[in-house]
Amino acid sequence: MLSTMLRRWIPVGCLSLAAFVFVISELLPVGLLPEISAGIGESESRTGLLMTGYAWIVALVSLPLTLLTARLNRKPLLIAILLLFSIGGFLGSFASSFMGVFLPRVLIAFAHGVFWSVSTPLAVRLSPGGKHGTGLGMISAGVALATILGVPIATYLGHIFTWTAAFKFISAISITLALLFAFALPSLPSQNTGSLKSIPELARNKGIRTVYYVTVLVVTGHFASYTFLTPYLREAIGASSSQIVTMLAVYGASGVLGIFLAGKYMDRYLKKVLVTAACGMLSAFVLFAICRSYTLAIPVLALWSISMSAMGLAMQSWLLRLATKAADAAVSIHSSLFNVGIGSGALIGGLVLDNAGLTFINPTSAILMIPVGLILLHARMEK
Repeated sequence: MLSTMLRRWIPVGCLSLAAFVFVISELLPVGLLPEISAGIGESESRTGLLMTGYAWIVALVSLPLTLLTARLNRKPLLIAILLLFSIGGFLGSFASSFMGVFLPRVLIAFAHGVFWSVSTPLAVRLSPGGKHGTGLGMISAGVALATILGVPIATYLGHIFTWTAAFKFISAISITLALLFAFALPSLPSQNTGSLKSIPELARNKGIRTVYYVTVLVVTGHFASYTFLTPYLREAIGASSSQIVTMLAVYGASGVLGIFLAGKYMDRYLKKVLVTAACGMLSAFVLFAICRSYTLAIPVLALWSISMSAMGLAMQSWLLRLATKAADAAVSIHSSLFNVGIGSGALIGGLVLDNAGLTFINPTSAILMIPVGLILLHARMEK
């Protein structure tokens, strides 16, 4: 009985592994920002634009590519996405300039845009016994594991060898995962993907618009600080390279707790989960702004990670409650706006770094979280 149940969860597990790979790739510049900056001969603030450019390309292409591929069987589509991802990562590993890194990441951004549009609805669709929350939790667990294991390991490889070794490592994993998809996934004809006709209906839904507003604000605030976390830990906290790897792992591990707590309570108390997570993020940014101790920084990072992970999972659940008839299109727009937030956050953080300094980045993130809490307090969670 147990083995039968485990087999039924394998397809969702595959999606979780793919989420793991995509998140590692997107966040590599966070862990290796100083190494990449030195390797391509650019300042850290300009190198941070690798996050901005990548995210904004994802934002631009997510919806068009999702609609373009709406009728395709999801299994071969996912395999093609992983192969495109691998090619981009492999080409980027030979780069010696900003554009040499950026252009291959454009290929990865195309793959990224489609993957996040289809993966969340597929996780719900493939979850055995209607356990949709568990399916979404597994996708989020893949994201958390990327920050627990993937980003610290890739960062460690970059410290021991070179930052390009980390890119090759991710490409090898994605090829392996494409082979796993070929054998483990069933045929997945497209369902409830939505079309251009569904966009006006989504736009008229006040609840969905609120989810989108909150997403942009939360993600912008988060990535304004997170993009420059490694320089902040090094310069403001005084952490060594090994301590930074440890702190990145602590951040990721704490995210698992956030996912667990959100998954346990969000079905009954969605609004409370969202408001609590917003307050947690605001508190973490304020505390981190005044923290100058490695020991004290660890629990603050844990609070930040728990809150952001809970917020991310709860926002997905909120959106899927509201967009049952055009899930892929709704999630695609959400993915686009999420990446608008990533790019805007990285850009704002870079501007603050250049014009005011590292110590002003976390207060900027805190300010962005204030309207989030106010919006959530007055939001209605039902249709």
